[in-house]
Amino acid sequence: MKRLLIIVALLMCRAYGAITFVRCAQNSATSGSSIVITISPANGDTLIVGGNVANSTNHVASVSDNGTTSYSSPTLASANNPETGAVSALSVSGSPTSITVTFATSFTTTTTAIACEWSGVAAIGVKSASSAASSTTNPNLAITTQDNNNVVVCYHGIANNSRTWSSNQGTLRSNATAGGAIADATSA
Repeated sequence: MKRLLIIVALLMCRAYGAITFVRCAQNSATSGSSIVITISPANGDTLIVGGNVANSTNHVASVSDNGTTSYSSPTLASANNPETGAVSALSVSGSPTSITVTFATSFTTTTTAIACEWSGVAAIGVKSASSAASSTTNPNLAITTQDNNNVVVCYHGIANNSRTWSSNQGTLRSNATAGGAIADATSA
């Protein structure tokens, strides 16, 4: 049985511009309690950071960077195994060059953390988490949006560390075969 875990953040654009995807970066480790992602986001941009330990109940406990960015508490989705967590930072500050994703406990299996950056974000709206268990090849979850022309960002995690992701809605931004991916789409 496959377990699909989705963390959703709704990015709301500024009145004078559009939300624009900038870049993603990711890093993996086979053991430890944290993963460092090398990325240099622009001050004022927004980050969504996610991670999960495949086949484990371990989860993201916190995220920090070597700048002065303030990150949200993790939003967690759980289907027992794995637990997936994602955090957001509305406005990057202090010109960071790396992000550290810290897990609740040490891990001993391949684990990946992903950070993606968007510009033009005025607010982060609804953050929610969902999970589904399915024996189908492509399990899915329905997500309801409230506003047109906002960007919906999803961090996907799965209890299988050798998964290739695809997106049937929106754009796949980062694809980590060690259990996670980030995709976005403009709400209609």
